[in-house]
Amino acid sequence: MGLYCTIFGHKWNGCKCVRCGFVSQHSNNHHYVPVEGKCQLVCSICGKKVPRQHKWVIVGDKANKECIKYCEICGEKGKAEHKWNKCICERCGAIRKSEHDFHILEGECIEKCSICGTTRPIAHKWAGDVCINCHISKKTYFEQRALEAQGAIYETTGCDIVGEIEDQTLLQNIANNAKLYRVRSEALKHIIKREILISIAQDRSKDYDFRIEAANKIKDDAERKKVLASISMSPGEQSQYDSEVKSGL
Repeated sequence: MGLYCTIFGHKWNGCKCVRCGFVSQHSNNHHYVPVEGKCQLVCSICGKKVPRQHKWVIVGDKANKECIKYCEICGEKGKAEHKWNKCICERCGAIRKSEHDFHILEGECIEKCSICGTTRPIAHKWAGDVCINCHISKKTYFEQRALEAQGAIYETTGCDIVGEIEDQTLLQNIANNAKLYRVRSEALKHIIKREILISIAQDRSKDYDFRIEAANKIKDDAERKKVLASISMSPGEQSQYDSEVKSGL
């Protein structure tokens, strides 16, 4: 600050003294003008810069199911809130889990949302051995479920399906063919038929522990011990034992 201004005070041109050049950063007398291509204002007198409010435009990216906002001034981009019409976004077409308007499709055990088209299965409604909605038989249904369990890639899914099935042959198929060990083991837990347990225990293509697990489920003590002993037999002993088992089945 100059001596003259110290004694007599500043001579202001807006935010800047024309005599000594002192700038008042807290002055309300800045003359701000926009900076092209930026969300920023600059004082035309002293050069001070301050942020400027973005001018957002929101558009829907339907390919990626996202609402995008971009600033018309500086080009900055970001995610925006969806514009929901119940379960679907009016801008980008994203679908959420809530607020669907489901109706049962005629002749099927499937519900479909009238707004977004999402479908989901519903429980069969059995009348005897046939579903009154989709007319599938219990036999066909459980055969399909057994195949799903065999091909399951998630343990929980496969084990949940096994819990629905009582047919011993279907459980045997799962125990023999399921991709996941835990699903095979879960099926084995539900098998009670003697012939199937012996068959699994004697199958040398199976894991040793799995065969032991099957043998231990045999109720008759003498037969269980005999089967357990056979699991570690030599090929010749195994062949003789297999012949005896087949003649006794």
